[in-house]
Amino acid sequence: MSDEDFLQFEEDEEEQPQGKKPDCWRILVVDDEPEVHRVTRLALDGFTFADRQLEFLNAYSAQEAQKILKGSPDIAMILLDVVMETEHAGLELARWVREDLKNSFVRIILRTGQPGQAPETEVIANYDINDYKEKTELTSRKLFTLMYSTLRSYRDIMAINKNRQGLQKIIESTASLFELQSLQKFTRGALEQLSALLHIDEGTFYGADDGLAVTADGDNVIIQAGTGKFQSFVGKPLSTALPEDLCQDLMTHLDKSDITIREHDYIGSYISRTGSRNLLYLSGLEDISAVDTDLVRIFGQNLAVAFDNLYLMQRFRTNEQMMMHEVGEIIGSRCTAADDHPDRVAEISRFLARKVGLDSKSVNLLYKAAPFHDIGMVSVPDSIINKTEKLSEEERRLVEKHTETGHHILSQSSQDLFQAAASIAKYHHERWDGQGYPGGKKGEDIPIFARIVGIADVYDALLSPRSYKSAWPIDDIKDYFRQQRGKQFDPNLTDILLVHAEELAALNPIQEKA
Repeated sequence: MSDEDFLQFEEDEEEQPQGKKPDCWRILVVDDEPEVHRVTRLALDGFTFADRQLEFLNAYSAQEAQKILKGSPDIAMILLDVVMETEHAGLELARWVREDLKNSFVRIILRTGQPGQAPETEVIANYDINDYKEKTELTSRKLFTLMYSTLRSYRDIMAINKNRQGLQKIIESTASLFELQSLQKFTRGALEQLSALLHIDEGTFYGADDGLAVTADGDNVIIQAGTGKFQSFVGKPLSTALPEDLCQDLMTHLDKSDITIREHDYIGSYISRTGSRNLLYLSGLEDISAVDTDLVRIFGQNLAVAFDNLYLMQRFRTNEQMMMHEVGEIIGSRCTAADDHPDRVAEISRFLARKVGLDSKSVNLLYKAAPFHDIGMVSVPDSIINKTEKLSEEERRLVEKHTETGHHILSQSSQDLFQAAASIAKYHHERWDGQGYPGGKKGEDIPIFARIVGIADVYDALLSPRSYKSAWPIDDIKDYFRQQRGKQFDPNLTDILLVHAEELAALNPIQEKA
């Protein structure tokens, strides 16, 4: 043999442990001849690729190889003999890896000393392997060449896969972030998703890094979320958590919208269209690859859009609440004796909705929509609203029209809040027995929101003094609701109200004075 040939036997070496070594390419040698394992290790002694050495795992049968492969999904390459416990054990193992284990990443190099039993053309055509070599042709130099080409292929395939996983993570995380509606939850979620993105294939807990998320309002820079050593600083000024030099560094980034990825840390600054300044900082990172950098930049761009939407949504909610308050004031001003009546109806409605088992989203929507129930009263003259005598038939019909007027006003918007409020405005005077107005709806045909507000409206109205009546005693109100159970009101809601009547009465200032 020439000095190129690697099949030169040396003294036995001690078996190396099969535990994973850090930053190594894992190579599984599957062959029933112990000498092949030893000389393979010897021939590749000192081999490195991309600054990483080799780690050898050894299997002496296809069955043993299966056990190793099941527990080691990060094996880069299999040097696989064909003939072992059976004539086609290696071929069957190759098929098992692809079809049963579903591992399409590991590179399979078939090595055979008996090519006649496994003809190259047939094997390449019928089995998903990456190369076919006869043992006699694998000199030391050719083995080096094989390792370079195979590991380069594996590295590139894994980079593509990580890119795919990263893009999938970005899509999933962006969707979940859009669901987080409070600023603190959103920034915490963004921090966790960013850390997860940088540890896609490491299996580490993504809260393990030291990271923080801050928002700035003028000179007031507050930590909204923290992981690792910054976890205890949530709600505190940035200056209390960091050394002065690092604090100044982050403050400099806070005033510009950009992403900075350094050797061991990440700084992402996001200035929304509303002018709000936000920053994510992650430290203690290692080996941020080009793939990581590209993925993080894509995530950062999506995050900037998410911050914009969050602040726009918060602004919308603020405007929504201000408008709700103004409308409530308008309604309340039409009848000064019913001071804060819309707000109390909302509180009672929320209480009943929770007791009847509505989900939290529905309860919150009802609470916001309930104060609009009598908005249609803006069309009714003050002379009728404040009249102390019994209303004439014409006046009564004019008052009843407030339900359809309110529905017309509120239904012009497609927003969920106004659609819910429009339904409440129209149907809250319907009766369980079908004798209400405007449509004579009956029983469960009446929307649940309208049934709840209808009972809350009457309850608070009876508790409150009006121009045409005094406040009713609580016992008289309970008697009235018992009489109207299943007639005017939903029986189930009536029972809940009766159980909690005194508790709800405390919401009314007239009762507090009494």
